[in-house]
Amino acid sequence: QVDGLDRRDAAEKAAAAVEDLARDVGLPEGLAAVGVTEDELPRFAADTTQLQRLLVGNPRRMDADDIEGIFQRSL
Repeated sequence: QVDGLDRRDAAEKAAAAVEDLARDVGLPEGLAAVGVTEDELPRFAADTTQLQRLLVGNPRRMDADDIEGIFQRSL
């Protein structure tokens, strides 16, 4: 329920609900849970920069370092 909440609080509540759902259905938590190692992150980030069809709609311009940082936080 998000009635009466400001946008930020509603968004945080929605994000928490998605995390709860993922946990409830048994999705792995993080990249490490599916066997990804830190050593692989630079290659994954470089490969991701080549997928412009996925990056073009992103509201922020991202380079390999930005993407690697996201992957790092997702381990």
